[in-house]
Amino acid sequence: MVGVVIAALVVWLVFRAFRRTGRIARSAPLGHEVEKSANSLLARAQVASTPNEAVLLYVRAAIARLHESGRIVVAPSTTASEAAQLATAVAPGDFLAAAALFNAVAYGHHTATLADVEAMRSLAVATFTNSRQEVTS
Repeated sequence: MVGVVIAALVVWLVFRAFRRTGRIARSAPLGHEVEKSANSLLARAQVASTPNEAVLLYVRAAIARLHESGRIVVAPSTTASEAAQLATAVAPGDFLAAAALFNAVAYGHHTATLADVEAMRSLAVATFTNSRQEVTS
């Protein structure tokens, strides 16, 4: 019985270690941030203290905006890659590349550059602009 418990513990620890490195989970969940308003996420991204934080917040803001406008439906458990597939079907912009960057930054495989921040800012701003135009049309 003790051997089974120890084996289960070892399997759990190995799985947890792989999950943290991203070798099993390839796409980071958007998390509870999608429950916040798109406008508040955008505002936070604009004053983010690090490029990594800004990239994550800009992507979350763009996805939240599409969610708020009813163009896609996401939950806190929705991964960046899943949201990007939904977004690509309804909005202009390279959401698949944004999801790849989001995942790389979220899992620590890439440190965001200022160019990354600018690209994600442009995607978020375009998403907000396009969503507003559709609402007023």
